[in-house]
Amino acid sequence: MSSSSVQNLLLELRQLDVSSLCDADKTLGSNDDDESVIKLMNYTIQPKNHLQSGSVMAGVARTISFTEPNDFLPVMRVLALEAKTDEVLVVDTLSSTRAVAGEIFVAEARRKGLAGIVIDGPIRDTAHLDDCSYLSSNNEGKGTATTTTTMRIYATSVTPYSGTTDSPGKTQEVVVCGGIEVRPGDIVVGDDDGIIVGEASTFSKLIPIAQKIQQIESKLIAGITSSEEKSLALMTNIEEHVRHRLEGKLSNIEFRI
Repeated sequence: MSSSSVQNLLLELRQLDVSSLCDADKTLGSNDDDESVIKLMNYTIQPKNHLQSGSVMAGVARTISFTEPNDFLPVMRVLALEAKTDEVLVVDTLSSTRAVAGEIFVAEARRKGLAGIVIDGPIRDTAHLDDCSYLSSNNEGKGTATTTTTMRIYATSVTPYSGTTDSPGKTQEVVVCGGIEVRPGDIVVGDDDGIIVGEASTFSKLIPIAQKIQQIESKLIAGITSSEEKSLALMTNIEEHVRHRLEGKLSNIEFRI
C-alpha cells in the first residue's frame, strides 16, 4: 500500500470508534478469537493522558524491544533518531518496573507528529501528559499544517522512579505488547476503550462496515434522545428476536430505523 493510501486509511480510522471496528470484525470474521481478523490488546494497557472525548489514535507501528528491563534508552533512541510522523511506538519493556517514558518523551513525540506511544510497562509525569494535540504536516511539524491529530500514550502502570540509559535495545522486530504480537508496519488503532492491531489491508475491509455500524448507532441514539423518544424496542426487532431464541429458532437482531 502506498504512503498516500496509508495516510488516507489513518484519516478514516481516526473518525471511527474502536468498538465499531470490533463490531465490524465480528461481522467480517467470527466471534471466535482464533478467527478474528484483528488483534485486541488486553486490559493491562490503559490510556494515561486525558483527551477530548472521541479522540482516536491511528498510526503505523514502530516496534521497540528492550534487552534489559528498566532501561529506557531504547525508547529515547527510537524517539530521537528514528520515529516518524503518523507512527505509533509499540514497546516491549521485558516487564520493567521503573518508568521508561514521561513528559519529555511525550513532548518530543508530539513535536514529531507521532500518533501515539504504547508501552507494556510503567510511565511517569502523568500530570503533564494531557496537552497532546498537534497540527500535523509532512515534515515533523515543519511546513504547512494540514490537520489536527491526537498524540495518545498508553501504559500498564505509573511510577515516579525512572530507569537507566545503558542498553540500546532492538527495533523493528516482532514484539509482544498487551498480550499480542505486533509487527513493524502493522496498523495500531486506540481510544479510551482499548487498542486493536492488524494489517492495513485488514482495516481497509473493516472501515466501510464500521462506518455503517456507527451510522446506525448514531440514528438509534438520535431516536432515543429525540423529542419523540423512540424506544429501543420500537427501533429493533428485540421482542421477536427474544421470542424466537426462547423457542430455539434461528434469529438475528435487526434495526428498524
